[in-house]
Amino acid sequence: MSLLRVRFFTTEPRPVNWPVKHPFWITGYSGDCEYSIVVSYADVGDLEYIMENWPEANNIEADKVDGYKFTDRFPMPDWFERDQLRAETAALRAQLDAANEDAEAILVALKLILDCVDYTSGSCGLTEMVGGALPAQIIRKARAALASHEARINEALKGGEE
Repeated sequence: MSLLRVRFFTTEPRPVNWPVKHPFWITGYSGDCEYSIVVSYADVGDLEYIMENWPEANNIEADKVDGYKFTDRFPMPDWFERDQLRAETAALRAQLDAANEDAEAILVALKLILDCVDYTSGSCGLTEMVGGALPAQIIRKARAALASHEARINEALKGGEE
C-alpha cells in the first residue's frame, strides 16, 4: 500500500477533524514555539487530507512510502491500533456472517434434498434410482448433522434469552 509521509509546520498541531484516517505525530516545535512540526501519513495524491485536518499547515514536504512504518520515534498510536483492530474485527464478522448465510442456504438445500430422496422415511421407494445409489448410512449422517446443527442453534437462542 503506497502512502505519502508528510512533514509540515502548523500553529495548531491537533487535527481539526476527528477521527483522522492516518496516524500522525507532533515531532517538535520551532525555537520560539510559534509553530509545531507534525508528521502524518496521507493517501497518495491526497495532500488535501492534510489541509482538511490541519488548515494552517505550511512548508509541506511529502515523500511516497510503502505503507506505515512505526519506530521508537514514531510508535503506532494507541487510537490507531484500536481503530485497526476494530476494522479487522468488522471485516472478520462480515466474512463470518457471509459464511453463516452460505451454511444456512446449504442446510436448507440439504433438508429439501433429504425430504425428496430419504427412502428410509418413505419419501421415495428403495427401488427407485436414488435408493440404489444412496446408502442409508449417508442419509442417517446427513440427518444427524442437521439435528446437531439445529440443536446448537436452539441452545444458542436459549443462552441469549437468559
